[in-house]
Amino acid sequence: MGAAILAAPIFMLFGVSSGLLVYGGVTQLGATQWLWALIIYPVSEEIIFRGGVQGALSRNLPTRIRFAGLSIPNILTSTLFAVVHVWSHGDWLILLVFFPSIIFGLSYELSSKLIVPIALHSWYNLTGILWTWA
Repeated sequence: MGAAILAAPIFMLFGVSSGLLVYGGVTQLGATQWLWALIIYPVSEEIIFRGGVQGALSRNLPTRIRFAGLSIPNILTSTLFAVVHVWSHGDWLILLVFFPSIIFGLSYELSSKLIVPIALHSWYNLTGILWTWA
């Protein structure tokens, strides 16, 4: 899981250096935005996508078939997760959603606990806020 924790800053560094993410101002964020970014979005999205979608797919699809070490349920769930984020992140930024989602899904498969992808998702969002708006 240590690699997953290090992945968030790497994804954000790619986003900032490629120009996909732009700087704003972290001081413009109020308590409500912090609450949504660090708690509400990670908890609700991971319950829906990892606990719901990926869990259902894992029960109904073969999990032993893997592509680059990734299960079909994780790939499908991460694809859906990225597509759902197009409305708020734009076409190119979905790559910055898809790849972390793969990590969230893998962490869920390895731990069988929703708290692990929730914590990683919160960390990813915090890293994104600090790198893009600081």
